[in-house]
Amino acid sequence: MYWLRTSPGLELVFWLLLTGLWALGGWLISTHAFRLRARDRLICGLGAGLLLFIILSNLLAYFLTI
Repeated sequence: MYWLRTSPGLELVFWLLLTGLWALGGWLISTHAFRLRARDRLICGLGAGLLLFIILSNLLAYFLTI
């Protein structure tokens, strides 16, 4: 990964924080929006969080073209 070439500690922390935030957000959305079994909430939450992260970052990149 290119981020880990510059300074090994700080970028990894930011990447883990970002991953944790979209995973938590997806888990919260899937927990409150759908009626899922407890064992299905984690996988559905990870998928929903990653999907929303990709969609929203692509939309942001589309509107912030330089």
